[in-house]
Amino acid sequence: MPFVIAACILLLLYVVFIVAPSIVAFHFIFSRMTSVKLDDVSKADSRYTPFIPAMIEGRDFIRNKNPEKVYVTSDDGLTLAAEYVDHGSDRTAIFFHGYHSDAGVNFPIQGKMFYEEGFNLILVDQRAHAESEGKRSTLGVLEGDDAVKWAEYAASRGADKIVVYGLSMGASGIALAADRFDPATVRTLVIDCGFTSPYNQLVCECKRRRLPWPFMMPWLRIAGKVCLGIDIKKNTADALSKTRVPAFFIHGTADATVPVEEGKKNYAACASDKEIFLTEGAAHTVAFPAGGERAKDAMFSFINKNL
Repeated sequence: MPFVIAACILLLLYVVFIVAPSIVAFHFIFSRMTSVKLDDVSKADSRYTPFIPAMIEGRDFIRNKNPEKVYVTSDDGLTLAAEYVDHGSDRTAIFFHGYHSDAGVNFPIQGKMFYEEGFNLILVDQRAHAESEGKRSTLGVLEGDDAVKWAEYAASRGADKIVVYGLSMGASGIALAADRFDPATVRTLVIDCGFTSPYNQLVCECKRRRLPWPFMMPWLRIAGKVCLGIDIKKNTADALSKTRVPAFFIHGTADATVPVEEGKKNYAACASDKEIFLTEGAAHTVAFPAGGERAKDAMFSFINKNL
């Protein structure tokens, strides 16, 4: 009897301190939340402070081009939204923002640059963000499927020189789909501070927060399979090792959210023509603006070589 009581107590403690927190964490991590906006970022996040004037200038530049609202339907039936800025070009750049962010925060600088380089722009709202439908984000797994849809949409509007640019979760999403883009139209992937899998990124987050990840991660993986129909262990290396689309990788060496080693692993796994640009001392999501003219020149040199 004492053994049974002890076992029941241990089981209760396991449920209370491991299973229940894992379920709560799953719903928090994967549920729709309000996207961070540029005005909020400028007040609350010091890593963006040096770049705020350029970000505001880029945002206003894009707004003044009168973006058109456009939509595609995902493989699982969601209506996904984006803003399309028409430059009358056969070149189109498609932008996929990060987790709980939006294109107005992640891409105002890059968007302005690409437009000035002669590109149409597609600024996507990822599933479960802003005007796109969906109750759940999937940290890049189904977002990769969505990215393929947007590339097909860009091609349907006459673009045959397409650049697909993803940041953080957006970068991992396009990397997870890297072998499914049509190289006849998608000429370059830009993979900016992407992680190798949702599982690895969540382990990293658990370690940073000193959570018992060896006990929690199996439950998060089970919840992903049962509730979302995805495997959060899906790894970018599987697709990158088979891609034929050239890829330009960017990462900050001081990235505390997605360690630079993750970017290096993605680069090493890529089978196509590739280049990596590391910005010394740059934090998460700001490697490109922190890289200044050197980053811009390196990226567009690589892109133009492959258009």
